[in-house]
This record gives sequence, C-alpha cells and structure tokens, in this order.
Amino acid sequence: MLCDSSENTFATADDSLNSCMIEPQQVAFGNIEIREYAMILGKGPSASGSGPSLEIDWEAHGNTVLAIEEYESMRYERRQKNELIMPSTYRRNLLLESGYTMREISEMETHKSNKGSLKKKLSKLLPSSNKK
Repeated sequence: MLCDSSENTFATADDSLNSCMIEPQQVAFGNIEIREYAMILGKGPSASGSGPSLEIDWEAHGNTVLAIEEYESMRYERRQKNELIMPSTYRRNLLLESGYTMREISEMETHKSNKGSLKKKLSKLLPSSNKK
C-alpha cells in the first residue's frame, strides 16, 4: 500500500506513483523576542569559586522584537569557553555600577563563606554513609 498524501488515503501499488509523491516541507522562522533582565547580587556560590556571584532578576524590564534576519546580521560571534568567565573584580564592578554598595557585596560573600565553612565542619563531625 502506498500513501496518497493529497487526500490522506491509501492507494494500492497499481495506482500511479506520481499520486504518492510527497511535496517538500518548508520551515519558516518568525520574529525573535529578546527580553532584558536586571543583574542582581547572587545568593549562591560564584562559578569561579571566588568573589560575588551574579543572577538575573525574575522580572523582565525590557524587550525587543526583531526579524530573524535582522538579529543574525547584528549578533556577536559566539564566544570561546574561556571568554565566558567573568573575573571576580569585573563582577564586583558590575554590581557597584548597578547600585550595590561594597558593604552589601562583602556581607553576601562573608555569609556564603561562613555557610560553606559550616557545611565542611558538619561533614567532618557527622558520620557519612559513603565511608566504610
């Protein structure tokens, strides 16, 4: 049995092969919506292990709609892995420029550091199920 795609029915092998040819499918892309979020002081550890961590806020504060061709013509080239890492001084400066005080940044770093050292102390005191 061969498929007749124009009527979504089946035809026997005796029917014309031309009636069972499937037309090529096309894919089209519409517009791209780019949403902008504020950068905020993160509560978790930083990816590099030192300095303040960054997060994005939950609420978008701006958006731009572009045609795919326009977006592709103006977007930056893809960065290498080592170009994606932000040094701690750069992250600290971004936070200072966005209105955080050095005190707020230091307090969050101290809080995260104390939390991490407490976790290490507890793991040494409590018996682990992995140890035999």
